[in-house]
Amino acid sequence: VILLLDTSGSMEGDKIKNAVDSSVSFVERLAPDDEVYVVTFGGGSVIQLSQGGRAGDVAERLTQTLRGLYADGNTPLYDGLCQATQLVDQLKAAHLAQGERRLYGIVLLSDGEDTSSTITQNQMFNCLPSGEDVEGVKVFTIAYGDGADTDLMLRIANRTNASTFKGDPASIERIYNAISAEQ
Repeated sequence: VILLLDTSGSMEGDKIKNAVDSSVSFVERLAPDDEVYVVTFGGGSVIQLSQGGRAGDVAERLTQTLRGLYADGNTPLYDGLCQATQLVDQLKAAHLAQGERRLYGIVLLSDGEDTSSTITQNQMFNCLPSGEDVEGVKVFTIAYGDGADTDLMLRIANRTNASTFKGDPASIERIYNAISAEQ
């Protein structure tokens, strides 16, 4: 599972607090052999938190790092989604080389529209799996708050045969639970 979290300035206040708290709870509920990675996009850049890996090994450190996230800057949503998709491709290759077959999911949470990516929306859609590749990774989207681009989130989820959710700070925990049940 890759949590792809919007940490742009529009996430300030209750939005970032509840998104972080719910992400921590999500990570803590994973089975020890599940793998989890976190990628953030905000402040005009995309950052993969270094503590990713087997949940049983990284959950404690990863939750501490998550609790340190804050909201700032612009929203490079397209760049973030492409980087998360590239990470899935790398993980799939490593797992296949070890003879492992796994399910892959990206959980994208954003409260706005892309404001600072270096790629276009069309290029972002080209990063997503299509055809038979969709079986390997699903992108679950959470349109978080009133300013979220719900149409874009729906199109991303539909492209990967996943679900989209509309959330707010009060409902984010329930949405993470629903995604856990689907995956």
